[in-house]
Amino acid sequence: GPDENDIEGPSFVDVLTLKSIEGVQIAPDGSAIAYTVKSTDWDENQFDTEIWPVRDGEKPFQLTNTKDGSSSSPSWSPDSKKIAFLADRGDQNQIYLISADGGEAQKITDHEDGLGSFKWMPDGQQIVYAAVDPVGEDKKNIEERYGEFAIDDAEYQMVHLWITDVNTEETPDSTRLTSGTSFTVDSFSPSPDGKKVVFDHRPRPFATAYRDSDISIVDISAGSITPLVDQPGPDRGSVWSPDGKWIAFNTS
Repeated sequence: GPDENDIEGPSFVDVLTLKSIEGVQIAPDGSAIAYTVKSTDWDENQFDTEIWPVRDGEKPFQLTNTKDGSSSSPSWSPDSKKIAFLADRGDQNQIYLISADGGEAQKITDHEDGLGSFKWMPDGQQIVYAAVDPVGEDKKNIEERYGEFAIDDAEYQMVHLWITDVNTEETPDSTRLTSGTSFTVDSFSPSPDGKKVVFDHRPRPFATAYRDSDISIVDISAGSITPLVDQPGPDRGSVWSPDGKWIAFNTS
């Protein structure tokens, strides 16, 4: 047979050019699947991720097209008619909403520092999400004059929960659910009846604060926060039971 040294494998460029599929999400009614495709944009020297849906018996099609950026984290609405996703279109990561059949995407949030994870509320009328609190004006003014700085273990930005309507023609205003500097939010989950949100939190956004994680519940209409699990060691990964009467979680 041929010498092994004479067999050419794929080049570095060939490997980087390969497309990959990630973030597969099944529609609640089981009629379709949404996923992301990551490709290489050699002209812009970057990776581009976009969302593709596919229905049973039909061909997949590209749903999003974020110029000079990517669309990620597709999440079906409870009625399977819309898809919410994250995209940075020049103003940090924001939530956008688009019909699962295609069309123009509607911007749902407008946070200065962008945001991370989000969840649909069960009725499909609202979305709850976690966002980093903006840098204070005093610190911002100092940074503009002297450059970025930080005092170890003294200055940091907390992550908090917000909720926003989705069925509006313009970018809706968001309502803050949690605030303050006593904790930063990690994972969260709306209750089955849509009245509360359970969330894991740490006293500070440092990896070492993981061991002090606890669990609380925020009542959306009342705006009140009730501690649920407050014991030594990390308490995390809270999940509602289908009837909303129990919460399962991990602890050490």
